[in-house]
Amino acid sequence: MGWHVLNTRPADRAEHLTQYLQSVGHQVSELPLLAFESCVLSGADQHALQQIALYSAVVVVSPMAAQLGLAHLARLGVVVQDLAVRWIAVGQATAQVLRQAGVQPSVPALETSEGVVALPQFAELNAGQSVMLWRGVAGREVIQLQLGRQQVDLSNFEFYRRVMPSDLISGWRDLTQTIGWPDVVLISSAEAWRYWQQLTGEGAMRPWLLVLGQRLFQQLQPLTPRLLALTDLQPQTVERALHGVMPK
Repeated sequence: MGWHVLNTRPADRAEHLTQYLQSVGHQVSELPLLAFESCVLSGADQHALQQIALYSAVVVVSPMAAQLGLAHLARLGVVVQDLAVRWIAVGQATAQVLRQAGVQPSVPALETSEGVVALPQFAELNAGQSVMLWRGVAGREVIQLQLGRQQVDLSNFEFYRRVMPSDLISGWRDLTQTIGWPDVVLISSAEAWRYWQQLTGEGAMRPWLLVLGQRLFQQLQPLTPRLLALTDLQPQTVERALHGVMPK
């Protein structure tokens, strides 16, 4: 018997996982815990972005960062295929956006910040080199701290901020009234966990939690035994984790 899984990924990233889990017998509901707002770049940031050819590497943390960063470069007239820049992507979804633009990034097997800093290509960045970090507002402290230790000249570009979707509360109410509480909830970031807590209050740890990333897993581990860690968000990885959920 399959589980009722709540896929909380952003709407434009949820479909593939939902379809796969449904195909192997799970009931899946979608309720994005995060939405994104684009940030306005300052004139100084736009000028720095236009000088991307002078940088040694660009580290891109998410598909959204990749999409927005590439869009800014296109508006500035920069042809990314002509750049002799090292590209590093946190995960395969981010890498796919970059590949579609004609660049070939390095991607860690462990699709987390910890996986990125363990890459040989990342370790080769050192003092005297300039590195761009494409990201959202806040987060990815592990990457920033390690680049600081390696004494690179780091330029942060915050292309978006994460916000609570405007229809999250009504969507959750409709879901619980029509289907009921899920057995398992996907929590893909610290921000998603914060909004899940705000949404459900004392019920936040009622379902099993599938948590992406070791740091968030360690944060939640003292709070509930109904917890499983994910190394990435590939459908097969999520399905394997569901096999670790104890029978009802």
